[in-house]
Amino acid sequence: MMRWIRFSPVVLLASAGCLASKGDIRLLQDEFRATRAQLGMVDTSIVRTNEQRRQQIATLSAQVDRLSASMERTSDSLRMLAARFDRFQGTMNGEVDAMQQQMVKMQALLGQNVKNLQATQAQLEQLREGGGAAAGTPPPSGGSTAPAGPGPATLYTTGKDNLSSGAYATARRAFDDLLTMYPDGEYASRSMLYIGDAFVLEKNLSAADSVYKRVVERFPKTDEAPTAMFKRATNILWPGQKADARALLEKLIKDYPNATTTGLAREFLKNNK
Repeated sequence: MMRWIRFSPVVLLASAGCLASKGDIRLLQDEFRATRAQLGMVDTSIVRTNEQRRQQIATLSAQVDRLSASMERTSDSLRMLAARFDRFQGTMNGEVDAMQQQMVKMQALLGQNVKNLQATQAQLEQLREGGGAAAGTPPPSGGSTAPAGPGPATLYTTGKDNLSSGAYATARRAFDDLLTMYPDGEYASRSMLYIGDAFVLEKNLSAADSVYKRVVERFPKTDEAPTAMFKRATNILWPGQKADARALLEKLIKDYPNATTTGLAREFLKNNK
């Protein structure tokens, strides 16, 4: 098509021996104009196509820029998170070290308490074997004497501390000593109740059941009696012996209507019909 542009109608006429008529010239001119129009349409189409491609390239370039910026922000966020994690890990390591040191101190204290308790028990055994007084020493006048060794408050506190720290056997020994030395003291009923709790924590439910029953039998007028009934019903009898547990809770409600655990017993029965 471009070859038509380089040849004018005059040249074409000359090549034909100048024999063309005016009609032929007009025909050639019309064809020439049509060819130029077609070329213009082609050029416009090419320009439009190129413009569309430039717009697409610009759009893709903008998307690439946005993605690059987003990736950079994400990378910055990751670096910040990594730094925060490093700081958190350092803090946690410090806290774990502090906890481990505290545990070592507590274990040392527990060991010392055990040694003190063993020494106290040894002294108690010596006193029992010696009849409560040193050989050759007459008993003081005025009747009975107070038991030697730690007092009831000391034994009670020792038992509770060991129970809280998980030394259940050591706790039970302290409470047993208290009940032996001070069977009617103010801490007796609570000590027996805690012995039952220690057995529950050791998963020895049969022993705990026996102790809770003894609390009710031996100390029926104390606050520990309804508490022992509630714990026995809910921790030991339920759900394997539902009928017995319900009967025990109903007895608790009847015999101890003003006890703190009476409301708990009513709520338990209401929620476990």
